[in-house]
Amino acid sequence: MKVPPPPGHELRFRETLLSTLGSDVYKFFFDRYLYHFFNEKDVKLLTSPGLNCLRIAFDYRHFENDMDPTENTLATDWTGFETLIPDGHGGHKKAGIFPNSAYSCHDYGVYGFPQSERYIGTAEQKKLLRDTYEHKVSFMKRNHLCIWNGEFSPVYANEEDDGPDWLAINVSPMDMLEYQVQLYESEKISLSMEGYRIPRNGLHPPQTHPGSHSSTTWLQKKQKLNLDYWGNRPQPDVVQVIQTHRRVDR
Repeated sequence: MKVPPPPGHELRFRETLLSTLGSDVYKFFFDRYLYHFFNEKDVKLLTSPGLNCLRIAFDYRHFENDMDPTENTLATDWTGFETLIPDGHGGHKKAGIFPNSAYSCHDYGVYGFPQSERYIGTAEQKKLLRDTYEHKVSFMKRNHLCIWNGEFSPVYANEEDDGPDWLAINVSPMDMLEYQVQLYESEKISLSMEGYRIPRNGLHPPQTHPGSHSSTTWLQKKQKLNLDYWGNRPQPDVVQVIQTHRRVDR
């Protein structure tokens, strides 16, 4: 029996859902998803602490086919924005710098991951965070553009993954986050955090929530096998196997 590839991107994800749910439930899921993905209750919750800007991940299909927003088409290659502007002669020209636009960076701190060096606020650690940020926004500063930090946040510890000391473990990433916010405020940039409904680095349902069962099981499997750098806690048995294979390869 041939094992299908894992759903590593949207096309495979949709194929997996279709084969698992069947055509009718699959279509029902995506039809209702458009109504429940983000609604008035989300707005009330997110504005309650004083947030004044939200980045909502609308799918590109919302802008392609209003009659069938679940149509499974493939996106154009958008890298570099070099094919987006017609040149008037049947071809395209480089877009250059878009006017009235905010250019975005993602500034995840290197000390914000479970397997990273612990952040204690040394001058060297702060310099690395500052230098990393400056590298990411160098294009915007060079061209006098508005800077938007679209994503930044550490991976937070939780009781299920990190045990009874999880609150103490979170002191270090929270200290790093505080320094980052101070840096952004001194730079007077706009920012948003990828922290809503994101497991392990934001506001999301607890693992005991019925809707979290499937994703929780998969996340636990990934963590056990040490498959992701992001969010994973080092697993000694897996690390030992990898190190053994590296010694054999050499």
